[in-house]
Amino acid sequence: ELLKIHLWNFDQDTAREYIDIILDTGDYVWLEIRNPDGSVFASGGNTQPRTLIERGLMALDLVRDVPVTIPLSYRGVAIGTFVAQWRNRNIYEYLYLFMLLLLLTAVSQYAGKVAGQSAELRRRERAEAALRASEATWRSLVEHAPDTIFTIDRDLRLTYINRTETGAPEELIGRSVQELFGQREDSEGVQTLRMVFETGLPATFEAPYEDPQRGRRWFSARMAPITNEDGAVESVLVVVTETTMRKQTEAELRRARDDAERANQLKSEFLANMSHEIRTPLNVILGYTSLVERFAREHLPEERQVYFDYIRNAGRRLLDTIQKIIDISRFHIDDFPFEAETIDLAETLSECVLELNILAEERGIDLVLHQCPEPRWIRFDRYALQQVLINVIENAIKYTDQGSVEIECGTDDDGVVLTVRDTGIGISEEFLPKVFDEFSQEHGGYTRAFEGTGLGLALVRKFMELGDGRVEIESRKQQGTTVRLHWPAAQPVQSEPGEKAPPPAAPPVSAEPESASTAREHAVVYVVEDDPSTQAFMRTALSDRFDVKTASSAQELDALLDQQIPDLILMDLSLGGGEDGVSITRRLRSRDELAATPIIALTAHALDRDREAALAAGCDDYLSKPCPLDRLIDTVERYTSDA
Repeated sequence: ELLKIHLWNFDQDTAREYIDIILDTGDYVWLEIRNPDGSVFASGGNTQPRTLIERGLMALDLVRDVPVTIPLSYRGVAIGTFVAQWRNRNIYEYLYLFMLLLLLTAVSQYAGKVAGQSAELRRRERAEAALRASEATWRSLVEHAPDTIFTIDRDLRLTYINRTETGAPEELIGRSVQELFGQREDSEGVQTLRMVFETGLPATFEAPYEDPQRGRRWFSARMAPITNEDGAVESVLVVVTETTMRKQTEAELRRARDDAERANQLKSEFLANMSHEIRTPLNVILGYTSLVERFAREHLPEERQVYFDYIRNAGRRLLDTIQKIIDISRFHIDDFPFEAETIDLAETLSECVLELNILAEERGIDLVLHQCPEPRWIRFDRYALQQVLINVIENAIKYTDQGSVEIECGTDDDGVVLTVRDTGIGISEEFLPKVFDEFSQEHGGYTRAFEGTGLGLALVRKFMELGDGRVEIESRKQQGTTVRLHWPAAQPVQSEPGEKAPPPAAPPVSAEPESASTAREHAVVYVVEDDPSTQAFMRTALSDRFDVKTASSAQELDALLDQQIPDLILMDLSLGGGEDGVSITRRLRSRDELAATPIIALTAHALDRDREAALAAGCDDYLSKPCPLDRLIDTVERYTSDA
């Protein structure tokens, strides 16, 4: 083994070239090319005598422990070594060593130079090939892109375009933007291009194009500056995307949204009208029932007086059903106006229990309210709170055949807690997860044993969630049910000196008339109502205490007002044709002689917004139909009293 050559920092092509160079320099040469870690990358050998080595080297035995090393370098960078090793030393060794050093030095210099230049050339060729491949890839991408891509020079002329719908792209090169796209100098597209040239910032604009064959089309143009080495903008790259389909989709979505909003509005109006159409006759039915009951109670046997309770309960059930349907529908269309205020839970609870005590007595159930030791203040919507309490307590009464319903309020770490516990039929473990689902009842179909819509607890949960509260329910079949309502605690309300007291709570429904009145004798009451049955009922119900006159329209009311200013006006909000009750009230309040006349809204429009509209127009109070007879009389007496 005569000669070894160690190389590094070369790829395989360079290594092969080195092998060829070295093998051409002599015989008995063995070439090894090693990696930086010492492993052999490539090797080769030549055992045929040649040139100088043929005349002198065959007589020498080479040894491994006497190395001669010649470094290989190119442009000052070490790239490998020549290594020669001898086995025996003799007189010829030094002469040969000298000659070998000269030979190897010349070979190494020549080989290093050639290999280095060759490597640099190949690197350049590879870089140029990569650049050509990259350019070909970019051009292929651009030319096959679905968008139109072009470049514009500072004179606003095309220097490149990838595709056109008509004609060859090369025919457009050099033509101006104004000519190609019909753009005026002051158009948005031209001004945007000039802005990109001036600022060097990308820009976007969108505009329609009237296509003679396809009608109006929309296009979006994204512009990006192309700069030279000095950072100056030489040209602008423009990517044009047709957005006609997106525009059409957006228009369709807007139409769909508008249709949905109109549908929700129609649904809301339908529910409001349905409520009005049910409440109006129900007001007459329940009103006349109370009147007939007063006259008939003394003449009917006790077992028949219960007929009036049946009528009232049926009316209450119908009213409760329509109200729940309206409430759940308003949740569906996100139309429930939750107005939180600070409320004493204990006070509202007492009012609801008083109202539901009649139902408990009818079913023979003990309704027990453990009085709260002190006010329990919460932040909640007043109407929502009443519906929550009534639904939970009414459910407990309805599903309890015997025993009791107990109610107590207290506090925990989170705030105020109300617990309603009954000894009723309970709920099965399988159905318990479904109790808050809409229209859900454990016993349905022809075999169901209890009335209802299955909306009560669904509404309870929705109301509680609106007010940052929560509801929990525990139940076991035939062992009763416990419902817990949780509210965050609120700061108590401090009454300010001179603050107006809250309006008195509505009295419970009762067939017995309230005691003596402080109303002005034969106070004049105008009833503005377009329903003949309601007019007749109002005259019958109030005529024994008041001087009642009716008007079906704004014109009839104006005629009455020209004759006499009344002590009180009962105003329906919905009048058949012409001016409505809200508009009439607003107009009456502008008259000095009527500024102090009490006006009470009495209407079958029973939503919160109806109440707010009436009070905002100038009504002093608001009563919704069907209004219990005693509440109607009590309200009229309060506003016509001499006190």
